[in-house]
Amino acid sequence: MEDEIRVRIVQRARSKCYTAEWVDPVTGKAKSRSTKIKIIESPKRAADQAKRDALTWAENFQEQLREGMADGAHTPWSEFRERYIDEELSDLAHNSLVGACATLNAVEEIIKPKSIQVMNSQQVARFRREIRKRTVRKRVDGQWVEQPLRPASVNRHLRHLKAALRWAKRVGLIRTVPEIQMIRRTGIGAKSRAVTGEEFERMLAACETVCTGGLVDDFKFLLRGLWLSGLRITEALNLRWDRGPVALTYEKGVPIIIFQPEGHKNGKLQRCPCTPDFAELLATVPEGEREGFVFALEDDRRTRDAVGLTISRIGEKARVRTMEESDKWASAHDLRRSFGVRWAAKVQPAVLMRLMRHSTIQTTMKFYVGQETESVISALYGDTKPTTKPGKSEKPSEMASH
Repeated sequence: MEDEIRVRIVQRARSKCYTAEWVDPVTGKAKSRSTKIKIIESPKRAADQAKRDALTWAENFQEQLREGMADGAHTPWSEFRERYIDEELSDLAHNSLVGACATLNAVEEIIKPKSIQVMNSQQVARFRREIRKRTVRKRVDGQWVEQPLRPASVNRHLRHLKAALRWAKRVGLIRTVPEIQMIRRTGIGAKSRAVTGEEFERMLAACETVCTGGLVDDFKFLLRGLWLSGLRITEALNLRWDRGPVALTYEKGVPIIIFQPEGHKNGKLQRCPCTPDFAELLATVPEGEREGFVFALEDDRRTRDAVGLTISRIGEKARVRTMEESDKWASAHDLRRSFGVRWAAKVQPAVLMRLMRHSTIQTTMKFYVGQETESVISALYGDTKPTTKPGKSEKPSEMASH
């Protein structure tokens, strides 16, 4: 491959020793070095032994080059990592920074690179292969079990690695970016289905068992908020009545959520009007209590992971499975997905894109428009379905013109 370092042995005119030649993977320029193994013409046995010694030297030197231990691959991995975090990642949102660092940690555990230049096509393929074997502890039927990483989690690591290698090329640390093949997922659109209204009511009832004390009402209010707002879990936990990264304001009596750059996934300032049903939920909070966080939870329960785990336990207790033939119970993101599905039947794609705060209309079309046929039919016809079918003599084009 183009980024694979290969060392070959040559005999140069007027040179007393064998010479090693290779191509620098950073600059693309040819390099050479004396092996300091003398060329012997005769006797044949001694000549053959000298050549074998030179080839052995070349193999060892080639390995050093590939591991970044010799000239031609001279940027230590630790130096690359420090520069990448400081120059490229430091301005990212906290979750993005954590995700990128988790990938760098995984590369160090699996590949153990001495330099950035060692990350060629072979090592990238090895990382992809090994990261797919990793497992994560999950709660299934009340017990903690080890499960393989989902394709989405594997692809997240691969995307972070690709971004790191592209930056390394941009600043001149490597000459080419190895191809990184993502894990293909079967099916189209969302990886798990939306939660139905009846299932959501079961989740609210399950709060009585999963949560304790005053947290029962707090989590019921949070679940209703996620169901009616389409907020991501981190956004909901950061939502405040007053100033903050994610804050409410009112314009002509309509509540609007203002996302500061540090409070939104894409790092941009956004304003998003609340839907009428979410506005009604907010109106149930007495005016004298509208300060601080909208969804008040105990401080030690406010972390994304802790809240997400509790909601998944609620989904498990309610027996709401959102992915067929798997142990995927309803999660906070499934409530956001349900919001999108419901409103897909009521508004145009451009409006839905604003409500979901997607960066592109393609994302909205892929995940919500046209994917939930049964939900759309139910919204259009309710319990009354058409009883007549088009006659055999009618052609589709003729039917479409009616």
